[in-house]
Amino acid sequence: MMVAMQVSKAISLIPVAPRPSCGRVRRRCAIRAATTLATAVALLAVASLNSAPALAQGNPAAGGAAAGETADDAPPQAPEVRLLEKDPYDLITLDETNKNVQLEVYPVVFPGGRPPSRPDPNAKLKFRLIKDDKEYEVAWRNILRYEPFDVLLLKEAERLRDAPADTTNAAEKLKLQRLTLDEAFEYYLALQTSYPSVPGLARSLNQYLYLDAANLTRSQDFPAALGVLEELYDRDKNFKYSAGSPSVMSVMGSLLTKILQRYQQAGDYGSMRQIITRVATKYRAERPPAINTMAAVLAKLAAEKRDEARKLVEAKEYHAAIAASKRMMEIWPLVTGAKELNDWIVEQFPQVNVGVIQPAASHDAQRLENWGARRTGMLLHRTLVEFRGAGNEGGQYSLSLGAMQRSDDYRKLTLNLKQFSNEDATLITGYQVARRLLDLANPNSPHYSAAWGGVLQAANVNDVMQVELQLRHPHVLPESLLRVPLEPIKDATVPTGNGLFKVSKRDENRVHFQVKGFEPGQRLAEHTYDDTQFAMSALRRGDVDVVDRLFPADAARLASDLGPDDEIAIEQYALPTIHMLLISSDNPFLANRDFRRALIFAIHREMILKQELLGNREIPGCQLISGPFAAGVGDRDPLAYAYDMTIEPRGYYPRLAKLLMVVAQGEVEGMAEKKSEPKPELKPFVLGYPAYESARLACQAIAAHLKILDVDITLKEFAPGVTRDPDNEVDLTYAEVAIWEPLVDARRLLGQEELHGIDSAYLKHALRTLDAAQTWGEVRDRLLDLHRTAHNEAAVIPLWQMVDSFAYRKQLRNIVGTEGPPVWLYQNIGQWRLSASGNAE
Repeated sequence: MMVAMQVSKAISLIPVAPRPSCGRVRRRCAIRAATTLATAVALLAVASLNSAPALAQGNPAAGGAAAGETADDAPPQAPEVRLLEKDPYDLITLDETNKNVQLEVYPVVFPGGRPPSRPDPNAKLKFRLIKDDKEYEVAWRNILRYEPFDVLLLKEAERLRDAPADTTNAAEKLKLQRLTLDEAFEYYLALQTSYPSVPGLARSLNQYLYLDAANLTRSQDFPAALGVLEELYDRDKNFKYSAGSPSVMSVMGSLLTKILQRYQQAGDYGSMRQIITRVATKYRAERPPAINTMAAVLAKLAAEKRDEARKLVEAKEYHAAIAASKRMMEIWPLVTGAKELNDWIVEQFPQVNVGVIQPAASHDAQRLENWGARRTGMLLHRTLVEFRGAGNEGGQYSLSLGAMQRSDDYRKLTLNLKQFSNEDATLITGYQVARRLLDLANPNSPHYSAAWGGVLQAANVNDVMQVELQLRHPHVLPESLLRVPLEPIKDATVPTGNGLFKVSKRDENRVHFQVKGFEPGQRLAEHTYDDTQFAMSALRRGDVDVVDRLFPADAARLASDLGPDDEIAIEQYALPTIHMLLISSDNPFLANRDFRRALIFAIHREMILKQELLGNREIPGCQLISGPFAAGVGDRDPLAYAYDMTIEPRGYYPRLAKLLMVVAQGEVEGMAEKKSEPKPELKPFVLGYPAYESARLACQAIAAHLKILDVDITLKEFAPGVTRDPDNEVDLTYAEVAIWEPLVDARRLLGQEELHGIDSAYLKHALRTLDAAQTWGEVRDRLLDLHRTAHNEAAVIPLWQMVDSFAYRKQLRNIVGTEGPPVWLYQNIGQWRLSASGNAE
């Protein structure tokens, strides 16, 4: 007979469970220990905003628009709500006598937390029906099943987990299975966080992980599949999907074989070794046999490299021996005799391999705009005075040939030389140094320096090895003017100079530097890579020990992936670089100040910097600039003394830019008419840039912005390592300038050495007054005036300031000296020490 459902008067006697809300979240990784309920619910709630099912289309057959109504007139149907997104409820299924009616009721709290497994048939269950929010009671004998909400969630999770894909196409089948598995995961996550005690959850979740790993394996996502299997093994190492299924470790062994074979085919033995070592360490005697098999393969390959290295040493082919030994250690350092051989080779033939993105086509430390030439220039050509870094007032300098002393009145500089011989073993004396400095002060010399010529009064030599320099007037930092080569550089491409190194060999993508007088092997080798990703891969493999110049976005991304125990470190250079466009031709439009200003207003510099170059990251020190000097990194950067913080960088105003271009065109045409010259045409400008990715991206974006204002740009990419157009075809040059000492470098940048076609009396006057400054107060004021003048004259097109970094293996010691981060990569190369293996402290 039908069960009587009577409204109970004892409403308050029926306990009602609280109703936590559930939502949705997506994760591909497997489930570990449940997070806190608050965290999980927050994640689910956020994710549910992105996963609402689409609205059903109204139609009469499906309860849509009624007769006489169009689909547009009918009210929209509510989207189907997934079980996971509903408020919790329990489900009562009545017996056949009651036609198996299913009742959704508010959750009932039972003693012990679960419904009774064997209830008294005559006892009655009181509950509140969700449909009408009234209380009822029914005898247990008429209840076929009572399913709490957590059981319903588990059943739905298993339905999704086991759902067949309705397609015969293998690729589509994998995608559909992936979708249902991902959705099932959301249910398992909700169960783990909110209902961890539901019966059968552990076994069901293990089955899910097994099927998830199988799907990932078939999709060729081996690393993700391995992670899932390792988690499954951690949960239950004896798990089997069914009685006849293989064990988890057996499945893991098959997968590891595929992963290791893939690395072997790619020649990535370092990754193979890391996986083998990790798995062997973690699982020890329980590790799959595949680990031992592949370890033997690596040991055999390493033994071959060991024997090859020994033969190369006997043949005195030291560079090849070093490479073979490094490869041996990368493949399998545990092979017999490997460590001893490598330690001996590193000690006898020390060599550091450097990965570079910007190769050195020439070697000149004086090049403000050429990173590669500046990097290697001091290896081949010693300068009289070397820049060591920032000080309290200007830079800090040291005399490469000895020591120097400045008088208290700043009118005399004494150079005390030590015994030093150049390449042909000729002793460098005070007479040679004096002749060099007098030549630099001679206006008739091709090596004339206006700044030094305006300061030097006399050079006297005492006792052969001492030079006294008398100055015309006090100079706050006269040693900064002596950052010049000991001998004039006639050809910066020649392989040797008076420095400690020489170029011993040059291949297509590699330059070998050898310490003079050091015969066995090359001391330093620079390897050129197309981009940072390839260079960093080589660093991780151990092919190189250092990667020079990581751009800010690359450095930030890589730093986030490094842990404290990682064998790789990233260090920032002490000084930033200034990015700008230099005027490189006598084009009459570019000679016009208003036209140059228009170019600045027409380029959306902030968008290019943040979106194209920094990848929407906020990186301290990377910012727009208003002039040719560094704004510094931080509020107290001592070498930012030339930057006027009160001058804001010009913004992006394309309408103002267009107006200025019209005004400039009228001025240019009027000037031509006065000179009885043909009216100039605004032809496409040629913009040249160095051959690396960030410069390429920036120039492409600049050209696109100028195109909006009908200014056509033809891009010209220079050869690798070249930063100036050898053909003199470009009108503008994208330059990355190193302003280490504004007091000295200002003239080198804003004088005629770098700029073409700009004849500004204001700029010349500002430079002359700077040269005459005698106190730091005057230097500061006149540099600020120079900044403002360069800003008003638009002498350069200022873009942005960038902070650069380098990455290195920690086994290379002393690359960062006691004075702090270096200004250039090889600043402390005399103190570099390369450990045979392991992290250096």
